[in-house]
Amino acid sequence: MKLHQAHTAEINIIKSSASNQITINDAVYSRSLIVSRNKILEHWRHSPLSSLDKSDFDVALELDPELVILGTGQTLIFPDQRMIWEFQSQGMGFEVMDTAAACRTYNILAAEDRNVVAALIL
Repeated sequence: MKLHQAHTAEINIIKSSASNQITINDAVYSRSLIVSRNKILEHWRHSPLSSLDKSDFDVALELDPELVILGTGQTLIFPDQRMIWEFQSQGMGFEVMDTAAACRTYNILAAEDRNVVAALIL
């Protein structure tokens, strides 16, 4: 799926996503990663979806986001609700969606100059 959007102010824009790769700016990635407006953290190592916990997002939280978007691959799969509550109890947004939707949502929020981080599972 192509996700073209105007490139503004040197931010990371997700140009396309597929089940096995994501194109950010002009680079193609074929492993799970974390992306923010100005950083790409390649080769994100995370627990299986069924056992994700907040520690899997430590590297993303170092970017001090107002919102973390979790893309769970081709299918929307919700992690343990307790983990989501941990984020929310600290005043941070946490949204879960399939990876294609997470990419689209990230692009919109990044273009709005929001401090958003997308943790994308391939």
